[in-house]
Amino acid sequence: MKAKSLLMAVALLVAGLITAVAQSNPASASATDVEMQLAWPDGTVYADSMNWANSGNFAGQFYEDFNWDESQGGTGVYGEEPGGNIYLYDWTGGIWPEFGNGCLVDIPGGFTNAVYSNPEDWWWPYVYFGSVNFTSSSGDVYINYNDQSQLMLITGGEPGSTGYELYAISAYAWTAAYTDQALPPNPIINSVSPQQIQIGNLGRLNASNTLWVTLPVHQEVPVTLTINGDPFGNGLINAQPYQLVSQCTATTPSNRARTTIGVGEQVNLYFSTTAPTNTVWSTSAGSLSVTNGSTTILTAPDRKVTATVTAIIPGAPSVSLAFNVIEPSSVYYVTNSFIHTYDEADIGFYAWLYLQPDSVNFYAVQCQEEQAYVVANGVYSEFNGSGHQPYRVISFGGTVVPGLGTGNVGGAYDECYSGMQDPGLFLPYTNGSETLAIPWDFQVGNGVWKTNFSTINWFCSESNGGDHGDGLLNASKSNAHCTMNVDDPSVGAP
Repeated sequence: MKAKSLLMAVALLVAGLITAVAQSNPASASATDVEMQLAWPDGTVYADSMNWANSGNFAGQFYEDFNWDESQGGTGVYGEEPGGNIYLYDWTGGIWPEFGNGCLVDIPGGFTNAVYSNPEDWWWPYVYFGSVNFTSSSGDVYINYNDQSQLMLITGGEPGSTGYELYAISAYAWTAAYTDQALPPNPIINSVSPQQIQIGNLGRLNASNTLWVTLPVHQEVPVTLTINGDPFGNGLINAQPYQLVSQCTATTPSNRARTTIGVGEQVNLYFSTTAPTNTVWSTSAGSLSVTNGSTTILTAPDRKVTATVTAIIPGAPSVSLAFNVIEPSSVYYVTNSFIHTYDEADIGFYAWLYLQPDSVNFYAVQCQEEQAYVVANGVYSEFNGSGHQPYRVISFGGTVVPGLGTGNVGGAYDECYSGMQDPGLFLPYTNGSETLAIPWDFQVGNGVWKTNFSTINWFCSESNGGDHGDGLLNASKSNAHCTMNVDDPSVGAP
């Protein structure tokens, strides 16, 4: 193990966070446990197993034999000859990133404060591969290495998540050869061309030192680095995730990563790692701000549909993201103030309006009521057959209120009113009612109106009628309602 540090140094293999916490081992006074806490970022590469059988007589004679894998743990021995120390290692198994603890027994030194962690900590940042057997012509120097390490790539995603993610895998490798003029530990080092580097069963790198692949999320994928002919050497590998990210431009609802959006909503689209400026974008519905660039903006169409956005980075597989575009379903009323005239049978209220559902933002939508005609009787019979005030265009704010929908106080409102009767016609007041079924339409921008996406019902009644001061009044529109008495004080402005 110590001999490996004499070969060559390479840059860090991954950017994962590694911390180690040493603590006393209550089972042994001559050993120390080390607990490894490794971050699990998307694109992490780690050693799943390690098998080394090495010996040599440069910088001292030594031999080492290590056999370890993640789940089963393993053992190792490092010996210095002649008459040197012998180090024995034992590791318990574990599941990444929580490996088992490692123990070191030093013979014959008997150290009591030695700290050794699992072999993947030693391996960082090196990955050794292949075999070499060399003996100098004089026979004084020899080296025998046979090293294999299984590398795994962690893909992102929460437990239970499904789907695929794009990765750009890159790697660098060097071979080490020995001659009488390049004796251990100073080999002839040659870099390996990218097209000779194989990454697991995924394929070879291209001339630009990249292998583009789409991989299932929340998986461990073998990415062991191998070279034609199995020469001895070392290298490093990196996996860069390119996750297609969406962010709704509206700040409400709070989940801006949602893929259910309202008609006319806009969504920013980009990759978690900046994509090339010649990335090609397309959509099956709606429109895009640009079709070539590192980012784009989707504008949802004005009707419900599934809009699938596809991005193609040159040389990479296409990546797609589907959006469920929905239309307004109804209008929610929140009563603001009442309307009534003392000692009359009129009743009504003002209400703030909200477009539902509240799972999306309908800031791009405006609405109108169509014409409808009153069915009235009793004290309200003079209004029978009359129309209300249609086609007033109503705009909604850009704020979504949970449980209500898109709208805002001080924004869209509706006046809901029975009308004022001729006080001389119905004395004593007779029971009566008004009903009205009003179709609602919506429009996105200057697009075509979609008619009757919802029907809003108005109802008012007077009961227990009699002389002045008698009678109970009720009014409702959609989900809002109010109740008053005929002799309640005047309020509002009919």
